[in-house]
Amino acid sequence: MWTKLNQKIIKTSFLAMGAGFALLILLFGVIGYYVTGDAPTDVWNQRWIKPNQSAADNLDDKIDVLKHQIEWASEGEWLVLEITDLEATSKIYCLARDGNFSIDIEYPQVYFGGDQIMVFAKVDLVIDVQVASEAAVAIKDGQPDLTVNDLHLGRAPVPKTLINTVMTALEHGVEERWASLNVSLVDITITEGSMIVTMVKE
Repeated sequence: MWTKLNQKIIKTSFLAMGAGFALLILLFGVIGYYVTGDAPTDVWNQRWIKPNQSAADNLDDKIDVLKHQIEWASEGEWLVLEITDLEATSKIYCLARDGNFSIDIEYPQVYFGGDQIMVFAKVDLVIDVQVASEAAVAIKDGQPDLTVNDLHLGRAPVPKTLINTVMTALEHGVEERWASLNVSLVDITITEGSMIVTMVKE
């Protein structure tokens, strides 16, 4: 009797383990399908930007000029910085190429248009995942205020609550750095292909 009972218990246990394993494989398969799929960037209707060192250097030069302008500007003087999508894309590409990020990033793309910033990249998160984001930028108390309207990991949309948690952490870091610049934002205008930032020296 005990032998039959033991055999039944063992058989049931293995069946349960097999069912659980099959469910786990199915779950990973579904997650893999969504996460490793193509991010929905077709709706952006943007051309592929080919990054280059020259454009990245051009952005560095603009920032260096701005730093000097901030240093020598009088209180109340207005300053303007224009960043093109080619410059932004090229800068991120060069930073990633030179190993400045803690994760591997490939094929970065930054687009300005439709009053928003669109960012795409392929990121190594154990597996290669396409990340696509749409964000609007405004001004709050003289500082940039970024609102992520959409974030996808592959085909899978990231829940808004998780986005808000990440953005809160990033905003604290931005606030600390911004306080040392001695400037206050006046206007941020996004046009097709560029972002124009207007600020005033405090």
